[in-house]
Amino acid sequence: MLYAVPVDPADDVADTLGVPLERISLEPVFRGLDYVGLAAAPGEADDPVAYLAAQHDLGILKPRRNTRLRQRLDALPPELLS
Repeated sequence: MLYAVPVDPADDVADTLGVPLERISLEPVFRGLDYVGLAAAPGEADDPVAYLAAQHDLGILKPRRNTRLRQRLDALPPELLS
């Protein structure tokens, strides 16, 4: 049940940012809901999704992986990877 709470806002944040849901980290979204509540009290945040999408310092967006490393791993023979 606790896992379902941040998935729906995370999907909305992904849509707002225009990125796939896989690039959104669920833990910062869950922690960010507390910040939304604190910001809503003085009237700074009306829409939680827009607030979370605008907060780049929360670490909601996962960093991109190095594709060169992935290409090197893909080039290895399968017997070395197991």
